Amino acid sequence: MCVLDKLDKYIIDLKGLSEHSAAFAFDLDNSFFNLIEGSEIRNGEVHVDLSILEEFGTFKLIFTIVGFVYVPCDLCLDDMQQSINYSDVLKVKFGDKIVDDGSDTVIINEYQGVINVSWYIYEFIMLSIPLKHSHPIGLCNPFMVEELNKHLCIKKEKKSSVANEDSDPRWNKLKEL
Repeated sequence: MCVLDKLDKYIIDLKGLSEHSAAFAFDLDNSFFNLIEGSEIRNGEVHVDLSILEEFGTFKLIFTIVGFVYVPCDLCLDDMQQSINYSDVLKVKFGDKIVDDGSDTVIINEYQGVINVSWYIYEFIMLSIPLKHSHPIGLCNPFMVEELNKHLCIKKEKKSSVANEDSDPRWNKLKEL
């Protein structure tokens, strides 16, 4: 079975919507994140509300994403919980060919009229995670922190810069202020 087949519950038939608005809800768990190859997210529990508004041939997909995921800590590499609270809008239009160039407007094939929102949901979750993610101070794996401290070069640099400060009498005068 293809990965995309497993994500078929995230396919929205825009052409088949009977009203000018619609609402969908998705609950993501570990199985969703396991389907995304190369994902930095190990697992999590995320709720997604998707509202769709049609205005003059353009569909406005409004995503509200709340929950938490587990990502590796940048410092100790243990999993850490990262809360997710994110909203974004994606505009979708019908056209002759599919265009998804990274802008906020996606063009989908007019004859098919469907869009799979699974990748957009994943991207929005990734956008909500800070670039640097680490445990609060004191909660990192103590063994890993100890190993990292053994290999830091900063300690040596600090000692040499302190020695340079003491050798220049101007710094001593400034310290008296």
